[in-house]
Amino acid sequence: MRAIIASILLTIALPIAYASAASTPTSGAAQTLFEFVSASGDYVGQGQTVVLTPAQVTFNPQGASAGTSVVSFFMNNFSMAPPGGPYIDWTVDLAAPNGAPLTVGSYPNATRYPFQAANVPGLSIYGDGRGCNQDFGQFQVLEIAFDPSSNTLSRFAADFVQTCESLSAPPLVGAIRYNSSIPPPELIAPIINIAAMRNATGCYEATSPAGTLVEASASAAGGANLEYTWSTSTGLTASGATFAVQVDLGQTATLFLTATDSVTGKAATTTAQLCSSDTTPPTIKIISPVSGEAYHELPHLNVKVSDVVDKRIKQVSVAIGENAEYSLDHFEQLRTVLTARHAIGDMIETEITVTATDASGNTGQASVNVLIEKRLR
Repeated sequence: MRAIIASILLTIALPIAYASAASTPTSGAAQTLFEFVSASGDYVGQGQTVVLTPAQVTFNPQGASAGTSVVSFFMNNFSMAPPGGPYIDWTVDLAAPNGAPLTVGSYPNATRYPFQAANVPGLSIYGDGRGCNQDFGQFQVLEIAFDPSSNTLSRFAADFVQTCESLSAPPLVGAIRYNSSIPPPELIAPIINIAAMRNATGCYEATSPAGTLVEASASAAGGANLEYTWSTSTGLTASGATFAVQVDLGQTATLFLTATDSVTGKAATTTAQLCSSDTTPPTIKIISPVSGEAYHELPHLNVKVSDVVDKRIKQVSVAIGENAEYSLDHFEQLRTVLTARHAIGDMIETEITVTATDASGNTGQASVNVLIEKRLR
């Protein structure tokens, strides 16, 4: 298992393109299968496309009886594989919240089963020795039925999407069918790729008072002949493989990417949360005195303070043996006369430290060390 990474639970769009909108069985032969498309970078699926049927593995539904809140499938080839393997081993766990019976319907905001909170659904897809410490996603139960004589699961169909360790991780999108005539979906897993790194606040670093331009590109696992469309919660729309959106300083926006198969018309959507914040401290340049210089006249303190992002300097403080606060002039400069203190020999070695804080609370600092003649009082 991998190390736990904390995340905020948000509603995410289910990136599954359904082959039919039915929630009840359609005509056709019943089938049993487990399939998924794993986006590149997904830890559990390793970027694979997997389709398993009873020809490759045995399907073992566990703990499933009428009124159950959890349906689990253990799928492996342990009884089929030759000595020494290769072995196949996958598990699907789906659970309704609050211990309620699992029924046909949508289950958003699922987290890792069996460690989910009581009021959220449980979800866990793992196999081949790989699983998540934290699972995020959702699933839709399309069919669930039990044999009235044995009270065991007789038919089941569900589609799911899972991300591992964080909501923004590459998705694993899949489906399971058990004696079900509901056809499996065309699996499309759209991915929003953003090269820029988030800063310490979890947002994208503002580059000006206007915020920052976030550049995204689209990709997808599964599907064919894919076309991409973009939209935002702020009303912007575009099409194509790339998209750029301006995010204002302090603003949060949701980015939507839809991948559509132009031949079949099937589509899937995923989302990303965007925000912009300022963590860049002000820049301080001490013009005079000059570090390392000896002064036989009291020097003037000349400081230039600038901030490339919010351009608002809230406070400037100067420490010269003691602290004092000064205001900048309209050129964002400070000029004052220094007073000699704490003589050592014939000269005073003085460290001058200037600290500036901008309106976003970021603090910058600069220092110089100078020698000042003792007689200068």
